[in-house]
Amino acid sequence: MRLLISDVEAAPFRTALPLHANVPGMLLDDELFMLLCAALDDMLAPAVVALDCFPAYLDTALAPDDFLPWLGGLVGSAPERDQIAGATASYGERGTAAGMRAAAALVAGVALEAVTVEDPGGVTWSATPGSATSAEPGSAKIRVQVPTDTATTEMTESVRTALEPSRPVHCPIEVEVVTT
Repeated sequence: MRLLISDVEAAPFRTALPLHANVPGMLLDDELFMLLCAALDDMLAPAVVALDCFPAYLDTALAPDDFLPWLGGLVGSAPERDQIAGATASYGERGTAAGMRAAAALVAGVALEAVTVEDPGGVTWSATPGSATSAEPGSAKIRVQVPTDTATTEMTESVRTALEPSRPVHCPIEVEVVTT
């Protein structure tokens, strides 16, 4: 799909629609014009092929290895194929209790059901205008408890780092990694 120009003697591919195919018939007899069209075809062919193959660049199973860091940065994950694919699949649950549970379980390497997430909610309402009370600022906290075989501060920080991008802005996170 992608080659260095120094590695190729002649272009291994041609354009699907050469430039001379759409010119008036009187220009087809002009040798200089035909050489110019052929040169432009050779010059534009790699760009056309790259654009034609762009969906393959966005597919984590097909993307070249040197393209993965850009894809990882685009979706906010490490430049590894499975993490990029998981990040894009999890955007629908981002910021929810289920999404935070899945992220914590993935980082800690435990079963999804083992992780406990206490979501404070955060919505109040009332039928009477001005009577809905809101909690004190900072009192709404998300508490995440992850049971593992060995609880370490590194594990706690890695879970907190994984949860930080998807947490609601108004809720701090309390992560507790406990030994089972």
